[in-house]
Amino acid sequence: TINSEYQVDPERNGGAAFPHKEVVRNKAERQRMHAFDCACCSDVSPSLSWSCTPHAHACQQWYEAVGPGAPDAERDAARQAHLQQTSRHRAYGPPSSTPPAYWRVDFPATPDAEDINRKAQEEHERKRRQMET
Repeated sequence: TINSEYQVDPERNGGAAFPHKEVVRNKAERQRMHAFDCACCSDVSPSLSWSCTPHAHACQQWYEAVGPGAPDAERDAARQAHLQQTSRHRAYGPPSSTPPAYWRVDFPATPDAEDINRKAQEEHERKRRQMET
């Protein structure tokens, strides 16, 4: 695994010699952290998804500010600004991703399992490339 190939630098990890992310409880400090959303939140809140379309319960204020015909860059900037104001998910660096279907509690069918394994392998390769740079 990647974790067995690389050692954690305690100086860059808050003094801990193991993978660790400190919990930040200070509200003002959390506001300064980078906001992001997870797949579950994107599914629940369509107004924050990349292909935003208006829904009855979507954030109309955000949608009206951007508008349906706005350029992608403008929509992405407005989406990130809205996310920065409202997201409960915060981190100093990019969030780590969980393996595909990690939170799935049932046993997948064989075709699904093969697809999950393929996506997991792609994620491992992406992480390895990221670690090498």
